[in-house]
Amino acid sequence: MKASRDFVCIRLATYEDPGEVKFLSSVYRGRSGQLENTIFALLDSDGKQQLARSGRSPDFAFFGDEQFVTGLEKIANEKESPPKRFSDTQLPLVKSVDLALNIASSDKIQLIIVVGENDSKVRDLSKKALPLAWNESIGGQFVFATATTQQELKPVGREKIENGLFIIEPGKFGMSGKLVAKFGESFDIRETTEKLAKLSKAHTVSKDYRQHVQAGISLGIEWKTRTPVTDQQSLRALERSRGR
Repeated sequence: MKASRDFVCIRLATYEDPGEVKFLSSVYRGRSGQLENTIFALLDSDGKQQLARSGRSPDFAFFGDEQFVTGLEKIANEKESPPKRFSDTQLPLVKSVDLALNIASSDKIQLIIVVGENDSKVRDLSKKALPLAWNESIGGQFVFATATTQQELKPVGREKIENGLFIIEPGKFGMSGKLVAKFGESFDIRETTEKLAKLSKAHTVSKDYRQHVQAGISLGIEWKTRTPVTDQQSLRALERSRGR
């Protein structure tokens, strides 16, 4: 984490946006020639020049954690990166509440939804909430999304738009969630940070991958991506699971 702070870290949701699919396909394709569902790349500031070998994970370019850290530090030194900082000018938002729930469940963390009666209110609240995303004690422990309509909040069981922050515990399969805390639009950053730290510490989830996938299939639960999945390994694994 410390070494990564010399870089702009971007997390793309592979099959959830046609534009991202096109970009990721230009960065790396496997033997099939199709976009695979996990990609790792280190790019120069132009977003084109590759600074290390791209692949499905950092292991394609580095062997083990120690070499990964050393490699990041070497690239940063060569590029004369500015002093390290853990902050940004915007919240690290996921495109929708539905997708944010899925990601939070997969990462076994909680979700913060910035809720506003209109886009202007959401922008104001997002700016106010910025320190929460880049706080050293809770940074990376929550997924962020925004909502301005009842429809967007339907998966978390809320039927009323109330300006503020909704803290959501995602369901087992990331298709729903429940409200565990709520902060009004006048929330205090220090107090909210302390409460979020306690919520994060108390939130412990354990999943066995194979059992989890099999349980989801047996219940008929399947995530529908916005663009077709082209990763042959994923498709074959899904077919094997369905056949059990």
